[in-house]
Amino acid sequence: MEKKPVTQRREMRPFDWLNAASLVVMGVLLGFAAYGLFGLIGTSFWPVAVLIVILFGGIFLLQAVLDRLFQWFVPTGIKPAHESIPQQRRPLVVMLSLPVGFVIGVIAEQFELISPFFA
Repeated sequence: MEKKPVTQRREMRPFDWLNAASLVVMGVLLGFAAYGLFGLIGTSFWPVAVLIVILFGGIFLLQAVLDRLFQWFVPTGIKPAHESIPQQRRPLVVMLSLPVGFVIGVIAEQFELISPFFA
């Protein structure tokens, strides 16, 4: 069996296709939210847009801190060895699915292609 170099991406597996599809859907929804947030900035409701960004950033940081504290107080599983086996890089389709979904979401919202579905 021949070893592949670490710089080469691994081939797509069935779970990778499911993962890529779910990341595209999440990207589209994030694109909708970002476009709506940018729309708020141009109106008199800009303080609400700033508050939303600050609150979500605070929630994200709080979750990260609580997760680390929980791992510190209640360690789960066995810690991996210091020398890990080099893994192949993820497929390019999986890596680009979230940004592509985000761009699709922003463009679809810009041209109001999705508005009839959410009306």
